[in-house]
Formats: sequence, C-alpha cells, structure tokens
Amino acid sequence: MLSVYTRHNPDCKYASDKQWRRCNCPKWIWGSLAGKFLRRSAKTHSWEQAEEFRLRMQESAAHSCDNTPEETTELPHITEPARRPTVSIEVLPPTPQKPRVTIERSVEAYLADARSRELEIATLSKLDTIFRKQFLAWTKVQGLEYLDQLDLDALLSFRETWKDGRLAKQKKQSRLIGFFWAAVRRGYIAQNPCMGLGKIKVVQITMLSAGDFIGEESLAGVSGLRIATAVAMTSCTALKLDRDDMVRLLHEKHEFSDLFLKFVLLRGVRTQEDLIDQLFNNSEKRLARTLLLMAEFGKPGEPETMIPPITQEALANMIGTTRSRVSRFMNRFRKMGFIDYNGRIHVHKSLLNVVLHDQLPEQSATRPVVLGSKPTPAGRKKRIKAAT
Repeated sequence: MLSVYTRHNPDCKYASDKQWRRCNCPKWIWGSLAGKFLRRSAKTHSWEQAEEFRLRMQESAAHSCDNTPEETTELPHITEPARRPTVSIEVLPPTPQKPRVTIERSVEAYLADARSRELEIATLSKLDTIFRKQFLAWTKVQGLEYLDQLDLDALLSFRETWKDGRLAKQKKQSRLIGFFWAAVRRGYIAQNPCMGLGKIKVVQITMLSAGDFIGEESLAGVSGLRIATAVAMTSCTALKLDRDDMVRLLHEKHEFSDLFLKFVLLRGVRTQEDLIDQLFNNSEKRLARTLLLMAEFGKPGEPETMIPPITQEALANMIGTTRSRVSRFMNRFRKMGFIDYNGRIHVHKSLLNVVLHDQLPEQSATRPVVLGSKPTPAGRKKRIKAAT
C-alpha cells in the first residue's frame, strides 16, 4: 500500500504536517509495494499529480503480478515404474534478516562510543548538540524513524537547516560523515549516504598589520587572476607591486629581500600555530588567542589594546564556531574583566591567562588530589621536618 506525503522545505510554515497538500513543497511516495519497502520522489509539487503517479505505480505492480506466467509441466506416460536413486537433500534454515536500526539507537551508540574514547568535554558537548538536539529533532519532525530511511536528499535537506558559519558547517558535515561511517562499521547500514555531499567552501579570514604582504603566492606561479582578497578595516595606505617588479626588487635590493624573507618565515610559523590552535584548543581559547593577536600582544612595542572594528560573524569564521557561541564567550570575557567593548573591543592583558595558563577565575589553582591512603601523623611530622 502506497501513500503520498509532503517533504517540506525548512522555511515552510506547515513543516510539522506531512499531509498538508497546498504548499509548494515536493511530494514523495512511500509504503509497501510487492512486499518491499519503497520510498521515492513523485517529481512534482502538486498533490493531485502525486496521487495519479501513486495509482499508476500500484496498477503497474498489480498488472505485472497478474501477467506472471504459471509454469506447467506435463508428466510423461510411464508404463513401468522406474527406479530412482535415493538422494538426501539437506534443507538449510533461512538466513535471519537483521532488524532495522532506529536513528535514536544509532545516535546513542555513537555518543556512548565517543564518551568511552575519553574525548574532551567540549567535543562531547558539540557532538551531543549536533546529533541529539539537532539531528534527532529534525528526523522526528520529518517523520523518519529508521537509519536506512536517510538518503542523500534527506541529508541535503538537513544541511539546509544549518545557520552556522562556513567553517562551522564544514566541521559539522565532517562529524556527520564520521557518524555514518561508524554506522557502516557496526553493520547498521550497507553504505554511507553522506558520500554524495559536496564540500563546503571555507573562506579563511586572516588579520594583516602594518608591513605585511598579501598575494605573495603569485611569486610561486600559482594560477588564477585573484588568489586572495583584502578589505581595509581602518584607514591605511597600500602599495601595489606587479609580479615582475617584485621579482626585480628581490634580486636587486638585499634589504628588501631580507624583509620579505622574514615575513614569509613568520607567516609559515603563524600558519602552523593556527593549525595547532584549531586542532587542540577549544572555541573559547581560540577566541582569546585571536583577540590577543588582533591587539598585537607579543610583538615589539606597546600593544594596541583597542582592536579594529569587527563583527561577531567574522570572529566566528576566524575561529570556526557559531556567532551565538562567540557572543556568549564575549559576554563572559567582559564579565571577567578581560575585555571591554562598546562598539569597539578593548583587550586587557589579563586575557593572556586564558591562552598561556588556560586559567579562568572559576578555575583557580587548587591542591591536587593524591590517591592512596590518608596521611598519618608520623608522615606529617616527617614532611614538616624535611621542609625545615
């Protein structure tokens, strides 16, 4: 028995009602046909056309069943009974089919495995938000219960609901791909439906200061008319050099060549630090490091504690998180006295404690807990004597 339902777009106001017929969302057909589960698109936005397509599918299936020729065999006329050899046939039991795995069960198994691997608390919190609060909630709204019901179209619809920045979307998609690979290894599904998801283009934002270069990749012969884009955030003066002029200056002016070589080496070190920061630090620590770099802490001279104006969306793209998390971290830093902002952000030196010592006010140093037997009076006297 087949039936028609509406797969609503994320912005449809009737998304909670799968039987709503009058919206312009795509119509799908699902149900059981010839003893097999079927779920496919009707390739129309009209409910009436989808119903006609459903009836044609059922009539075609019934017609194919009625026209199946019955095999008839005529027994030959045997005058005398013929002796037939005795053949022993071993009847094997039918192979049991694996029960269908629900989406909720696979999510709980994936999160339990993540906890058993002793991942960071921040990572576990992100996985819980993505899969339990977002993914499970979305599948329940769409009426999807089993893991094998999720195909590429369903995952594309789920990705359209993401409101994060590009880098955060890229990380969320990689975690979603890892979730389905774990389901494949457990035998829940046969193949990973995420393999058809295209890559999310990420625009990495880097802050430049006085004396920096941009577009130095052109010296290596990288193809393309525009390799990078620079936008002035404050009043500045920029000097434009053609590639041929730049090559000539590097050969003729040794002082300029030394200056450019120093910049390239520092850029390589900065890239390595950014990669380590992205892999091993949480979002809050990455935000603190970015603010300190924008304030030029660690460079010769006094730091510019008043950083240029920048939006929270740009900060979210720089550190790879959502704008809401950046807003929460900024409010937390302001309450702790690390920053002040009213239009522009004023960074205090105390923010270095978050990056250098990974220490927040509520994480003040405490004496470590020593596992083992309780100290005895003789042991205390011995330690006091050794200290004096």
